[in-house]
Amino acid sequence: MNTKINWMTGFLMGGSIGAIAAILTAPRSGEKTRRIIREKGLEVRDGAADVLADGRARLTESASEVRRRFDNLKSVGEDMLDKEKALLEKSAQRAAKAVKG
Repeated sequence: MNTKINWMTGFLMGGSIGAIAAILTAPRSGEKTRRIIREKGLEVRDGAADVLADGRARLTESASEVRRRFDNLKSVGEDMLDKEKALLEKSAQRAAKAVKG
């Protein structure tokens, strides 16, 4: 998951830097260059927003999965504890009977 997000971030950043470099070195008027830079900036912003939204969705999904697994593990642990308590109580009762006689 982190690899995909890192890759996407790197891709967006690299593409943005390359686009800005190309725009700034191209022979255009200042007004046209500013318009292109503004448009590319908006594209980068939208792309970054998409990456963030995807990251949030994955994080929420992962958190839900961790919570579900934790609850399952907790339930299994509680069941084991209850069984061990019951066995211990039976053993204690048997020991008391054996002592009595």
